[in-house]
Amino acid sequence: GVLGDSGRGTAEHFGVSGRVPVQMGTLGKALGSFGAYIAGDRDMITYILNKARSLIFSTALPPAVCAASLAALRVLEQEPWRREQLRKNVHRFVVVLMAQGVDVAASETPIIPIIIGDSEKALLAGQSLMDKGMFALAVRPPTVPEGTARIRMTIMATHSPEDLDRAAAAVGMLKQEGLL
Repeated sequence: GVLGDSGRGTAEHFGVSGRVPVQMGTLGKALGSFGAYIAGDRDMITYILNKARSLIFSTALPPAVCAASLAALRVLEQEPWRREQLRKNVHRFVVVLMAQGVDVAASETPIIPIIIGDSEKALLAGQSLMDKGMFALAVRPPTVPEGTARIRMTIMATHSPEDLDRAAAAVGMLKQEGLL
C-alpha cells in the first residue's frame, strides 16, 4: 500500500516487479485488515502449502476479512491521492522533528521510529505521549537491538497539518522532559 510508485510493495519499490519468484505481504497496516498472502507459480505455492510447518493445522482467513482486504486494495488502486497525501504528511512530520534535533531513524514508510536508546525512557516517552493524547508504542529489546529502544509514531493520510504539528511539538517536549 505504501512502497513503490503505485503502492505495490517492495518489489515495485526496487524495480524488480515480475522478476521475483515469490511475492508475499501482509494485509495489516496499509490495508487495515489482518493476515497475509503469498503469491507465486502453482508449483511453488503447492510446495509451500505442503511443506511449511506454520501452515499445518491452520485455517483460511474468514470471508469477511478477505472481502475487507479486497475492498481496501480497490481503494488503493482507485484513490492514489491518499498515498500521495500520506507521503506529504510523513515528509512534513520528519522535517519538523529533524529541525527540533530529534533522532529519527531512516524510514521509507509512515512508521517513524524515534530512537531513544534506553528501554525505560522509551516506556516513559510512550506514556508521556499517551498523556498528551497520542498513541506511540515503545519498542524495546529483543524486538530491536540493545541500546536502540524507540517509540514508533505512525502517520496517516488523514492527519491534518495541525495534527502533525501537535504531534511534533509533543515529541519535542520529550526533550524537555529528559526522555530524548
